[in-house]
Amino acid sequence: SSIAKEQVDRCGASMDAALEKLLECWLENLGGDEFESLGASATLYTSDAFERFGFAEIEFPDLTALGRGEPIVTHRARLSAAILACDARGSAKLAEEMRSQPPPSGKEEAAAPKKDPWAGAFKL
Repeated sequence: SSIAKEQVDRCGASMDAALEKLLECWLENLGGDEFESLGASATLYTSDAFERFGFAEIEFPDLTALGRGEPIVTHRARLSAAILACDARGSAKLAEEMRSQPPPSGKEEAAAPKKDPWAGAFKL
């Protein structure tokens, strides 16, 4: 995000409109991907916008992405939460498109580590 932290409050509606349009494009071009395979690399100042659209913060993000030159995925789309969020926002068309998606297979959650492998590594 290139929005200065001082302007985040004023840009909330713009971020929401951009996210809504991005979600529409994603749904139109899913191909064989699941909705919940969609990840976002949010900042401290943009994470609220993603969470307003049903994204959930990842407990243990894959920090090895930095070594691959990729952004760290901090949030993952959640279909049921996204449908509820779109209904609450009055985005009926987007909510209906999401309802037509197959239920999540759980592949993304299965790939997530159950425990932080580095937790307690430096205890004395």
